[in-house]
Amino acid sequence: MKPAEIVIGSNGLQPGARRWSVLASVFAVVATALFAIDLKEIPPDLTLPAPMEGEASPGRRMFQLLPAYAGTAVRHSLYLPTDWKPGRKFPVIVCNVVGLHDDAIASLWRGMICHSHYDDGRWKGTNREGARQRLQRLARIPQLVTNELPVVEKEKIEAYLASVCPDGEFTFLTLPIVEHAETWVLRDIPARRWPASGCSACSRPNRPWAVLR
Repeated sequence: MKPAEIVIGSNGLQPGARRWSVLASVFAVVATALFAIDLKEIPPDLTLPAPMEGEASPGRRMFQLLPAYAGTAVRHSLYLPTDWKPGRKFPVIVCNVVGLHDDAIASLWRGMICHSHYDDGRWKGTNREGARQRLQRLARIPQLVTNELPVVEKEKIEAYLASVCPDGEFTFLTLPIVEHAETWVLRDIPARRWPASGCSACSRPNRPWAVLR
């Protein structure tokens, strides 16, 4: 299924083409104004409960402390769905660094959704070699790679993935929003239906989704 895309501007402008760069910037502003939707005008049909301290249980979002971090301010949050039961599998929010940390973890996923940024070794605490090794564990696990308007990172991410993971199963989708946040998944917009309708991940129907951020 071919994703809907809005490609704005170019990173390949030659010297002396400044006016075209300006026109591209103007076009980006106009296109954003024409095509973008305001997430605040779409009421969420999913809500996150306020975090609390304590033991995890269905329908509650808890701050937890791993024993290895005792005595520090490091915490992680865990939300268990209202219908959570031991032994069942549910989507989780992780990142490539965690979701592709080793072969055992990488084998868990039915598919992955990555929004706005990508694990390409540019971010604090990572490097390009480590990112390349993680992508080798991706195999044929499909990834939906999304970005907001105006388009900034999309071309860099596409070029990077084409060079280090040419056989990967990637779908690139530009969302008609300007918010630099993952809260679009809390709203009933067409892009949220992609895992069910536009992904070939049916080969792993009994595995959970990983939402990467």
